[in-house]
Amino acid sequence: MKTVEGILACVDSCTHADICDSDKHWCIYGDTGPDCVDRLEVDYEEILGEVKKISTVARLKEICDAEHEGRLVVLPYPIGAKVYIVIRHGVLHDKIIENVVCGYSENEWQGSTNKGKDSRFVICHNSYNMPNAYELRDVFLTRSEAEESLKGVQNGRQ
Repeated sequence: MKTVEGILACVDSCTHADICDSDKHWCIYGDTGPDCVDRLEVDYEEILGEVKKISTVARLKEICDAEHEGRLVVLPYPIGAKVYIVIRHGVLHDKIIENVVCGYSENEWQGSTNKGKDSRFVICHNSYNMPNAYELRDVFLTRSEAEESLKGVQNGRQ
């Protein structure tokens, strides 16, 4: 697997050469030659492109530290996103509601854990400003995705 560390090691050894000099390091591409250098340039440009999206070195350090410490979480939907939720109430009462994301929970909601279930919760506020949790599998960014899911649920009951 290519890692940023591996790519940067290759950059240090090969950037000013016409071919990869894997005698100096382990080559992440597993071979040598001009093709290796071309692939390295593409990967290095990709790294630089991603780094340029971050505003400051301090922010980059904060993100890297959080990743290293296990605190970095990639959310499926941004906080404040409008989502469509399939509510499953039985054969005749399934419906789709629109709501706004206000949080997430990985494996627990109000004291009940998902014992062995692979589900995460999206948390939204109801009209009384009380939080409700919905399984991620029931939450969609577009109404059409929610409608397709609802059709699949209803077809499965027939």
